[in-house]
Amino acid sequence: MLGGSEGSRAEYREQRVAWDQNAWRRATPFEHTKSLDHLLHSGERARVRGARLDPHRAICDVWTMQRTTHRDGGKEHWYDGAFFDLCIAPNQDAVFAAIRAGIPPGSTVLDVGCGTGRLVFQLADHCGMVQGIDPSHRNIRRAQVLHRRRGHRANISFESASLEHYLTQARETFDVGVVSYVLHEVDEGARAPMVRLLAGSVRTVILADYRVPRRRGLMDAATEVVEFLAGREHYRGFRSFVRRDGLPGLVRETGLLLHGELACSQPTAQVFHVAGLGG
Repeated sequence: MLGGSEGSRAEYREQRVAWDQNAWRRATPFEHTKSLDHLLHSGERARVRGARLDPHRAICDVWTMQRTTHRDGGKEHWYDGAFFDLCIAPNQDAVFAAIRAGIPPGSTVLDVGCGTGRLVFQLADHCGMVQGIDPSHRNIRRAQVLHRRRGHRANISFESASLEHYLTQARETFDVGVVSYVLHEVDEGARAPMVRLLAGSVRTVILADYRVPRRRGLMDAATEVVEFLAGREHYRGFRSFVRRDGLPGLVRETGLLLHGELACSQPTAQVFHVAGLGG
């Protein structure tokens, strides 16, 4: 504590309060997540660098927080890593089952935006080789931890990379490229180029995402809430995806040949089988 007069101590306290108010906004997405976990699961008052955390402000700041972009092109969301693995990925199992059913046994697969690897693990005993890539370092670290826990299968691997970055250095060729629950958050102008880029490198593309047009009901309402809570940029991408007719509109925009829609038990999802240009 600074010594001196009451005025000096009051000035120090004002500076300290101003620093504390900015600490939450300067925190990394990982620090945000830890603070929210502490807020939601602890009886104590959460603190960020000694500052008292206002729950209402914390949630508002998470929503307005931008995606963190690393120098190598990697991107992080506040929900990446363990939270994604435990709370988000399990809800996609019905879609993953439809994707697996649409992939011929023994195929080589590139899973773009693999998250923490849930689909990759489910394809391991069905496919010859599965490569998972994701721009989130935290998601890939989590996937690698789970891989070690499961005995490190030789036919699956993970890499933190964007699709463009990965394809510039990839030596493998793939039969199937999969993009599941990724396109709705991609910037509007980048969706079609991303799908075309993938299609040029594989024989078949499987696209899975939210069904559009959407149905009025509880599940679609819940989807809206979840996408809203994912953050401002994420939600803007989701609204753009819906406005532009989702996967049907995207396939038309790319000019790729749609082979058909794969049967899926998840009513809010669509899974499309699209012709690739590679091979």
